[in-house]
Amino acid sequence: NLAEDKIDEYRTIIRQSDPLPKIDLAFELPEGFLDELKTACDLVQRDFSAQLSSDLTTHPNMLPWVADGHHYHEENKLVSCLHCGNEISDQRRKTLAALFSESWQEQTNAVTAAIEWCGRSRSLLRGWLEGFPSQAAVQSTLAKGFGEAEKGFRAEVISTGTAIKELQEALGERQRNPMASQTVPDNVTKLLGADWSAEFIDAKNRLLSVISDHNSIN
Repeated sequence: NLAEDKIDEYRTIIRQSDPLPKIDLAFELPEGFLDELKTACDLVQRDFSAQLSSDLTTHPNMLPWVADGHHYHEENKLVSCLHCGNEISDQRRKTLAALFSESWQEQTNAVTAAIEWCGRSRSLLRGWLEGFPSQAAVQSTLAKGFGEAEKGFRAEVISTGTAIKELQEALGERQRNPMASQTVPDNVTKLLGADWSAEFIDAKNRLLSVISDHNSIN
């Protein structure tokens, strides 16, 4: 009752001296991936300037330097500036204390954490690309289907990694200059849409389906 092409396919399998090894693959994004992505996008766009005095708004690149200096002077109870030698007025001390408050530190820490999350996400996706089996490792009767599925999912993984790289770069600019106007890259915005999620899952499932067929033949 088998079609001719199926008979040939099964004969090819039966003639193999040994089965090809099973392939164990899983492509699961970390739990909360989209939530982390949305948080990172918010940090790129958030307005940090409301807390700044006019002189620091004019020289935003000096913010990390001023913050470190302020904390050092406070911890050591210094009443004059180690850089210029002038006395630090109570008003200036209060202004800097309000600026570099816990909320400001939380914002800067959040940007750092988002950059690190981007790095981990990119490493995960790179690991997937490097872990794809070769066509020779897959049952020969599935070669065509595997090639098409692997190509489709590889493209999805690469485009996702590229978008996250762009997000990481935007966060890096925000970290270097918190006052600079930033926009979320278009490629990143696409990751937040339903279309990306559906296409990513579909491409992944098509590849895993071929792998499942390969393991069944084993």
